[in-house]
Amino acid sequence: MSTTMIVPTSATASGISAPTRRRATIERATSRATSRATGDLPAYVTGDQVQAMAAAAPSTRDRLLILTLWYSGGRVSEVVALRRDQIDEAGGCVRLDNLKRKGRRPGAPPPAKTVYLPRDLLAALRQYATDARLTHAGHLFQSRQSLRPGEALAEPSADAATRSKRTAHLSRYAAWRIVQTAAAKAGVVVTDTRRRARATDTPADAATTTRPPTPLDFRHGIAVWLLQNGAPITDVASHLGHATVETTMIYLRTSDAHKRATFDRLWAGTAT
Repeated sequence: MSTTMIVPTSATASGISAPTRRRATIERATSRATSRATGDLPAYVTGDQVQAMAAAAPSTRDRLLILTLWYSGGRVSEVVALRRDQIDEAGGCVRLDNLKRKGRRPGAPPPAKTVYLPRDLLAALRQYATDARLTHAGHLFQSRQSLRPGEALAEPSADAATRSKRTAHLSRYAAWRIVQTAAAKAGVVVTDTRRRARATDTPADAATTTRPPTPLDFRHGIAVWLLQNGAPITDVASHLGHATVETTMIYLRTSDAHKRATFDRLWAGTAT
């Protein structure tokens, strides 16, 4: 009895065998990963800068927001929406809603991602939630503005007087303002080397610039810090919610000074 092998139409039409196509795909992925790993690093804040901004924050809410943006590596929209019931102090983590829409089926709820935080930060978040008298599922980083259209109250049966006092979580723009206000007080700026020159730019316009940090610079910063301190790249990818390690490889670039310090530490006491 003969056996018939079914080959995808696209492969037979192009005259390319399946193994050849797989090799080509792997080569393209490797090329993209190499490009990511050898390009300039995005702008990022350092751990010392984050601590300086946290110390300059005018309120407990703002200080905890700055620290959570850094240690969680979360997207700003994920962090500002953090709720009390997402804190797992016993497990040493928070469970953020992964709001990245790429690859998600329309209408599907956002998947949760587990993000491990320092236990003293988790305790501070829990204490803040208690002191602020939040509801069990209340947002930690509440806005002083009224609820936005379509946002449900934690207690739908609340009367009109109580309803008028309820607040929603901070917006992305509000978080941006909090970060930049604290950065201005602390004198923190970041170095941006990735600005793409426009056709109308002069060489000077496209040179390295310094600017106030944004919440995205916290996400970049913790990725660099984790990799430079020995965290496996797969764990860093999981922490950031990257779909593939290829995306995380951009943070593998380090300065010559950091590489020198790393090897000084590794070679200590081994040479004669």
